[in-house]
Amino acid sequence: MSHTSGLYISISGYNDKLSVLVRKVLQTVKSLSVKSERLAVMKEQTQREWRNFFLGQSYTISDYFGRYLLTADQWTLEEKLKELPSITATEIQTHVERLLSQVNLRILVAGNIYKEEALKIADIAQDGLGVSPLSAVELNDRALILPEDQKLRVVSALLTQILSEPAFNILRTQEQLGYIVHCAPWSLAGSSEKGLRLVVQSEKTPGYLEERVEAFLDGMKSTLESMTEEEFSEQKSGLERKWLEKDKNLSDETSYFVGHITTGHWDFLRRVNDARLLKSVTKEDAFQLFLSHVHPSSATRSKLSVHMVSQKPRPKKVSLAASQAFDALLREAGIEVDTEAWKKSLGGDGIPLATDFANYWKQVFETKENAAKLLDAIPELVEKYPIPGESKDVPCSGVSYIKDLKAFKAGLTPSVDPGPMVQWGDLPVSRF
Repeated sequence: MSHTSGLYISISGYNDKLSVLVRKVLQTVKSLSVKSERLAVMKEQTQREWRNFFLGQSYTISDYFGRYLLTADQWTLEEKLKELPSITATEIQTHVERLLSQVNLRILVAGNIYKEEALKIADIAQDGLGVSPLSAVELNDRALILPEDQKLRVVSALLTQILSEPAFNILRTQEQLGYIVHCAPWSLAGSSEKGLRLVVQSEKTPGYLEERVEAFLDGMKSTLESMTEEEFSEQKSGLERKWLEKDKNLSDETSYFVGHITTGHWDFLRRVNDARLLKSVTKEDAFQLFLSHVHPSSATRSKLSVHMVSQKPRPKKVSLAASQAFDALLREAGIEVDTEAWKKSLGGDGIPLATDFANYWKQVFETKENAAKLLDAIPELVEKYPIPGESKDVPCSGVSYIKDLKAFKAGLTPSVDPGPMVQWGDLPVSRF
């Protein structure tokens, strides 16, 4: 499988034959012969996969752009698609040779297997691929923000948990902004930096959704201030249980270990150590972090907002204010209005599509002299009295709009790679 800085090879099976399988796979990798016919098929599949990505869920695409903007080294799918057609079998073959000439191995062996057998597998990998002087630090991803310390990481995790349930309850259940609403931690490139991610996928305009999110965050200030110590302790206990919960299966355990190996941090006891530090976190710690990093009034908050807009125009609807204004026009024209009649006829929640609304009154006005004038007023009223969240977004003051993605990234400073957070004395050392 592809990886941001190389290849990721995952092998599983019966432990007594695992070393044999590893040797066979690595031999195949080193002796790879690229065939033009097969390459053409793979290029077509890859091209289709990359193009179809932009037909997926909008919140997934927004996450892609957000991560790209805050990752030091990453190519966009557009850049890859541009280069894909010109790639030849010879170029792939040359790339494989160059790739395998600069190898830095990171190996995890987990499951029902003895240490001696795991070391044997590591030896097979080193014998098969060799090891170059390539620095391990060169393989670590870096985010385009400042790194965090352990205390900040723990307090931010607790704050995110406190905000998660109210975000869902207010933005989705009460305000009904959209079906997909969630508030969760955001782990950036390199995994040493964390952020808070609020996602809302809706038929409303992005600008309106952002206004509602900001209003929610503003309201959470009083919620945090009024939170009792008992409620705060319950939040801490819930997060502690989550961190100390045993992995349900080997796959979960392996994924956790691989994450720390890939980043180069080796902080395998992070959850245990963070749970220990969590006991000392106070309500004031969480509140001050909220005020300095999350609340809209903060002068030190760093915020990236990604707006995704559908290319397919949404059918316009008639708001309650627009229908009431139309009723007033009818009365001025001396036409009796039966509000319940048209609502019952069109069904729904009293907010019909503009086309259905116009067709209904067109039938009603068949014998009216001023019918054309009244019907022409419907689209005008729909534009004048839009449904909240469905009018065109207007630019906001005091906001920096990103017009050039590369220029924006160039203006940010890459985070410092902390390297291994823990030194493990019994880890095998390369023989090369």
